[in-house]
Amino acid sequence: MSFNVSALSAYVDANGKEIMRKVVLGGSTAKLVTVMPGIKTTKNLNLMSNTVYIQQGGSCGLVDSGSTILSTRAVSVCDCGILQPLCLDTLEDYYTQVQMKAGSYNEELPFEAIYVEDFVARVGQENDKLIWQGKEGASGNLGACNGLLHKFSGTSDSATTVTVTTVTGFTVSNAISAINTVVNNIPADAWAENDMTIFMSIPYFLIYQQALVAANYVHYNPGQVPVFEQVVPGVNAKVVATIGLNNTTKIIATPANNIVIGVDMIEDSEKMDIWYSKDDQKVKTLMKYKQGVTVKYPEFVVECTIQ
Repeated sequence: MSFNVSALSAYVDANGKEIMRKVVLGGSTAKLVTVMPGIKTTKNLNLMSNTVYIQQGGSCGLVDSGSTILSTRAVSVCDCGILQPLCLDTLEDYYTQVQMKAGSYNEELPFEAIYVEDFVARVGQENDKLIWQGKEGASGNLGACNGLLHKFSGTSDSATTVTVTTVTGFTVSNAISAINTVVNNIPADAWAENDMTIFMSIPYFLIYQQALVAANYVHYNPGQVPVFEQVVPGVNAKVVATIGLNNTTKIIATPANNIVIGVDMIEDSEKMDIWYSKDDQKVKTLMKYKQGVTVKYPEFVVECTIQ
C-alpha cells in the first residue's frame, strides 16, 4: 500500500536561519541617496516648489504674486528574488569533506559564515549595477529592473530633461579638465542642495586620483581619504566611485538626495534566509525584495559620456 499525499505539501525544515544583514542596500550608491519604503508597485513622489516675487514694502500696496507649484514623479518597483540551492553531498568528494560533520545526513553548511559574507558582498555589488545599468529584458542580472541610465536615455520611461554633455577620452592628462566640464554643466539651482555628487566607475575614479596627484592638487594620504571618495578641489562637490557604473562610459553629476531608490519594506532589503530543506536535501538561500529607481528633478542631473 502506498501513501496518498495529494493533500500535503512537501516538508521544509522549520529550523531555518534568518540572517539580518545590510544586503541589497549595502552598495555604495544606496548609502548616499534617498531610500523610499512602502511601495508595492508604483508611488508618486509629491514635489513642491514656490515662485516668489519680492516687492517694495512700506505701504499698503502689496499685491498678490507668486505661485506654489505642486507636481509628482512616479517611482515604480520591480519584484526581485534570488534562490540558490546547495547540495552538500557534493562536498564529500573534495577537500571540503574534512569540514563536514560525521554521518550521511549533511544538513549544515560547514563554512556558513564565509559563505554568507561573500554572498552579501556579491548581492550588494550586483544590485549596485542594477541601480545604474538595469534594463528590463536585458540578459543576466541587469534584466531584473530598469536602472538610472535607462531613465536618462530618452525612452518613454526616462527623464528627458537631464543635461547631456560629452568629453573625449578620460586619461591622467585630461581627467581634471573633464571633471571641470561636468561641474561647469551643472545647473546653478542644483548647487543649493549642498550634496552635489559626481558618480563614476572605479577605473575612472582611479584615473582621476592619479591626475590630482600628478598635478599636485592634493596631499596624497590614504589614511585620511575616504575609500573611493574625493572632494573636487575648489568646488563644493565630491567624486564617488561606484561599481554600478563599471564597464560604462558614463559620469553622472547630481545632488545625492535627488536619486530615489524605492522599496517595499527596508527590512526585505536587509535580510536573507538560509535553511535546510528535507524535501530535496539541499541548503537553500532565499532573498525577495522590491526595488525601483528614479530622480526627483531630472533637470538637476548632468549625464557625461566619455567618447
